[in-house]
Amino acid sequence: MHGPPQAQRRVSVRRWVLLFLLLALPGWAAEKTRLRVDDYQIDAELTPHLHRLAAHVKVKFTALENTNVAIFQLHNDLRLTKVTDDSGKALSAERIAQDSTVRVQLLKPLNKDQSSSLNFDYDGVLESAEDSPVQGLKLAYVGDDTSYLMYAGRWFPVESYGTNRFTATINITVPVHMTVIGSGQQSERSTPALKTTAPSEAVKTYTFVWNKPSFPGSIVAGTFQDFKSDEAGVDLHVFLKPIHQNLGALYAETALKEFTYFVTLYGPAPSTSLRVVEIPDDTVPSFWAPEVAGIASRGVTEKVNYRLLANTIAHQWWGASVSPAAIDDWWLCDGFARYSEARYVETAAGQAGLEEAVKDMSVGALAYDTVPLSTVGKLDLFSPEFQTLVTDKGGMILHMLRWVMGDQKFDQAMRAFAAKYAGKSASVDDFREVAEQNYGEKLTWFFSQWLDSTGAPEFKVKYTVYRLGGARILICSVCRSS
Repeated sequence: MHGPPQAQRRVSVRRWVLLFLLLALPGWAAEKTRLRVDDYQIDAELTPHLHRLAAHVKVKFTALENTNVAIFQLHNDLRLTKVTDDSGKALSAERIAQDSTVRVQLLKPLNKDQSSSLNFDYDGVLESAEDSPVQGLKLAYVGDDTSYLMYAGRWFPVESYGTNRFTATINITVPVHMTVIGSGQQSERSTPALKTTAPSEAVKTYTFVWNKPSFPGSIVAGTFQDFKSDEAGVDLHVFLKPIHQNLGALYAETALKEFTYFVTLYGPAPSTSLRVVEIPDDTVPSFWAPEVAGIASRGVTEKVNYRLLANTIAHQWWGASVSPAAIDDWWLCDGFARYSEARYVETAAGQAGLEEAVKDMSVGALAYDTVPLSTVGKLDLFSPEFQTLVTDKGGMILHMLRWVMGDQKFDQAMRAFAAKYAGKSASVDDFREVAEQNYGEKLTWFFSQWLDSTGAPEFKVKYTVYRLGGARILICSVCRSS
């Protein structure tokens, strides 16, 4: 059956738009993964008044298949000066600006499962979003007030963003008046002045060591007021700009409540340390890294944006600890954090608060209804479609799964999943298996409807009352309504 001409034109336009999106995907999205990064040794120097970053990075990696080339993503504003192999021999490196990648030709081919390392020396000015690896979004910036180097900004050579877990030792040298926030065991020391700084400008080097595979590649440096708390066994620091120093105690109290709530809900966090840090408004509303929760200045007000903070803190479980095995599994991170936010709203504002949060998620889940969640990896990782689907539809999946399983079994499944895959990557099938074990029945029908179809199905209770003599029997069933 054919619709009216206008409807047909709208369908045609949608198809052309979808085709354009698929053809316009960044090259790295389609590039087959040839290697796995295991560890980084990063030495970076920030010269804030020049917006300059200079770095030396040693990357240890393992080949996933036979290969003679190593491909990494690196911010286009960073200029490679030298690339060498583990024996110190210089290698040729091709810069491809279109997809922010660097292709390094290896002198000797690597066999599958063989490990090696590369050394990168580079520098550049990080001041605008013009050449950002995510178009129009500033994710790496060096400046006098606050510098931020987010993992998503590819300020160091990155492979398989968001799915390749790694360890790292990161040394960041900054002017002595700046404080640096990062992931892992921290130490600091005074160091000689840099070649790029004035002779009178004292500098300091902060070292962060993260030895459990995760995503410890985000750094924030600036002038902050540090508010500390060690209540409930949590080593909590809240770093706010001086203009917001009167809010430090309030945000520390809120962050502690949320962190401990998630401990009761999901079990131990990957670390008992948490650093909440304020970031400028010219970047993302929030970001996370192991032990770090970043919130933009516009979210730091006397009326605490506890929903945003809860979502960001929840990524310590869903992201830092349990991470997606592939891009199609991304909702296991962002969707889980979104529903964690809703769960905290429920405990803080009651059933009405939960209903409001679910309403927000349901609107987002239906905003883009042409791509099934099981094939979301075809979309650009930072597109509105991808972000909305994995976050809001992912959150709605958990809300409806909770309804199907019941609170007790649902919470048991979430704790079991968090424990079983702590420090590991997990797939949707892994989560379904854990959910079925705790529910006691197969849930293939549920996940198929939510993942393989478009839109956001809604489940309702349907019942029939039968009268048998003087007794009444209530028979209930679950059905799906679109």
